[in-house]
Parts: sequence; structure tokens; C-alpha cells
Amino acid sequence: MPAYYIAQMTIKDEQRYVSLRTRSTELIKKFNGTVLAADSNYIVAAGELDASRVIIIEFPSEDDFNAFYYSPEYEEQKVIIREAAETTILLVHGLE
Repeated sequence: MPAYYIAQMTIKDEQRYVSLRTRSTELIKKFNGTVLAADSNYIVAAGELDASRVIIIEFPSEDDFNAFYYSPEYEEQKVIIREAAETTILLVHGLE
């Protein structure tokens, strides 16, 4: 069953955040992930969302998500992400 990493981010330090982009993309691929969407111009169809960027990454399974999210490499990146953005990250289970 696929697992989806969904991040809602309010970027506080764009330069610091952008410095992670290439490294993050490589790391996502290493753990079998695929970036499905990364958008700063999203449309809120209903309700409210106050984020400057929304990111959706698909992993083949929750195990792949966990291997990525809790990897030592991503732990290092999470420190920078926390400094550069206010972030809410969800793990959403896909349908079989």
C-alpha cells in the first residue's frame, strides 16, 4: 500500500530552505520516493490553509516512508527544515 508524505510549510528562510532542495530530492529517490507535487501557488478549494508551500511525496509503502523519514541523512535535514520553516508533515496511507 503506498504511503504519502504531505508537508504544509510556511517558509521563514527561503535561501536556507532552497539549499536543501537538491539534497532532499536525491534522498527521496534513494528511499524509493517520488515527488508528486511541490506547489507555492496551490488553491484552497474549501476551508483554510496558511502555508507558503505544499509538498506531496509518494513512497511504495509505509516501511519506505519510515526508512526515509527516520534515516540519519534526513534527520540532519530535518534540523535545517525546522530552522527554515514552520512545517506540518502527515503520513497518509494510500488505497490498495
